[in-house]
Amino acid sequence: MVNFEYNSYLLALTIADFILATLTVLGNLLLLTTIKLDPVRCLRTPATYLIANLSLSDLFVGLIIGYGRGLVGCFMYKDETQPSWINLAINVAGGASIINGIWTVIAMALDRYIAVTDPFHYNERITGRKVHTYIFVSWVMATTLTAFYPLAGQIWAVILLVFSHTHFTIPVFVLLFVYCRIFCSLSARRYELQRLTTSLSTITLRHALERERKMALTSFVILKLFCASFLPFYIKIQLLNFCSCQDTMAFRRFDLISHTFLYLSSFANPFMYAWRVPKFRRSLQECLHIKKRNSVRPININ
Repeated sequence: MVNFEYNSYLLALTIADFILATLTVLGNLLLLTTIKLDPVRCLRTPATYLIANLSLSDLFVGLIIGYGRGLVGCFMYKDETQPSWINLAINVAGGASIINGIWTVIAMALDRYIAVTDPFHYNERITGRKVHTYIFVSWVMATTLTAFYPLAGQIWAVILLVFSHTHFTIPVFVLLFVYCRIFCSLSARRYELQRLTTSLSTITLRHALERERKMALTSFVILKLFCASFLPFYIKIQLLNFCSCQDTMAFRRFDLISHTFLYLSSFANPFMYAWRVPKFRRSLQECLHIKKRNSVRPININ
């Protein structure tokens, strides 16, 4: 009976892995295509480059971790020995994608912080070239860190513990402080604009402030989604190092579902941008030809 329940649980998670992985890949491919085509000519900004890099990381998470865990589930369900290359690909390539995604989320928060607290010097401090350099270095360093996985051996759990605190515990508290500063600064600027008389320049500033608020709020929601998706895996790492429950059925089930949670934020991120950010929504509509184009029809004069 226990084996039947576990196999049913395993089968359900395997199906969920394949479905979520497919939706993650399709959603991020659509977002990357929208940024590449840029039909409204408004997506060639440093902030958009960071969003594209996060989308690329999410795409690889869906491809490697999503489908990889689906394959692992298939082998486990059939009670067959899985090829060693699957876990190697998940831990090396998938791990590099997650690390790069974490660093991109941090960069997006700092980008919004500078855009809100120092708007007049933003274009000087954050340039496309700097962002491209950051993205390149981020991928190189993330790949280098995970390339040592085959050499870790028995200390892999300890390495994961260090990683969990340096890439989750510390960044989350720092980024929460950063976003508090961002929203406090936005509130102060909004209060100042409300005191000014209505004029064309004031209306323009209000629209710009509203755009910054939406981008900052979207970035903050992305951070919350990341925390929610990474938290089960974070708890699993703590259990691996401080609990002797690794051989229990409850831990095995939690271990399986913690990997499924890993790419929930990767699945949701592209839909967040398409839903919350107007320029992405307009660009997506143009790419899908949803928005009706204005046309001038000839008038027949009889």
